Amino acid sequence: YQRRVRAITMNMKENSPLHEPSELLVQTDKEYYPLCIVWTPLPFLSWFCPIIGHLGIATSEGIIHDFVGPYTINKSRKRTGFGPVYKYFQISTKEIKALEFQESINEKENGAHDNLKYWNNSIEEASLKYEELIHNLFCTNCHTHVAHALNKLEFKGFRHWNTPTLIFFMAVYGKWVSAGRFIKAKHYFLSLTCRLGCVPCVLSLILNDLHLHLLHHRLHHCRCIY
Repeated sequence: YQRRVRAITMNMKENSPLHEPSELLVQTDKEYYPLCIVWTPLPFLSWFCPIIGHLGIATSEGIIHDFVGPYTINKSRKRTGFGPVYKYFQISTKEIKALEFQESINEKENGAHDNLKYWNNSIEEASLKYEELIHNLFCTNCHTHVAHALNKLEFKGFRHWNTPTLIFFMAVYGKWVSAGRFIKAKHYFLSLTCRLGCVPCVLSLILNDLHLHLLHHRLHHCRCIY
C-alpha cells in the first residue's frame, strides 16, 4: 500500500506543471509567469461579460507577448498591454505534443533546453506574424495570436485553438492570481447587475465560477489516483 501511495505521489509531481526548475515556477508576488497563458479584464467588455478579457502568452523567461492593436505586440516581463495579470494557466512541456518529435531528434542532455527554445520560437513566430496584421475584435485578436502559437506547439495534442475555445479554457482552468484581483475583475459586473436588480444572477455566476474550479481540481485528483 505504501509503495502504491509513493508511486501515485511521484506520478502527480511528474505530471504537474510545477514540476519544473525553480526559474520556471510561477511567482505571483513578483508578477512572474513563465510558460503561461495569461488573462486580464478588458474595460467595458468584461463589465458586461466577465469571461471575456485580454489574453497573452509568456516565454520561458516570463516575458508576456500580447496583441494589443494594429501592428502592435506588447512585450513585458510583468504585465499585459491592458494591465497586470489577473488569471493564468501554466503549461507543462509534457502537454506539448509537438515537442515529442523535437525530443526524438535532440540529444538527451540538450532536450530540456531545446524544448524551451522551441516554445520561445513559437511565440516569437506568432508575434512576428501579428505585428503585420490589423487588429479585428472578432477574427484577428489577442486570442487568435495566442492560438497561433498553441496550434504550432500542438498544446494538448490539439491544433484548432481559436477565440471561443480559449475563452472557455481560461474560464474553466485559469487560476486567479489573488482574491483581490478576483474581486476587482468582478466588481464592475456586480455593480451593473445589482443596479439592474439581478442579484440572484450575480450570485449564480460567482458560485458557478467557483464550482468549475473545484470540479477541475477534483477531476485532476481522481485522474491521479486511478
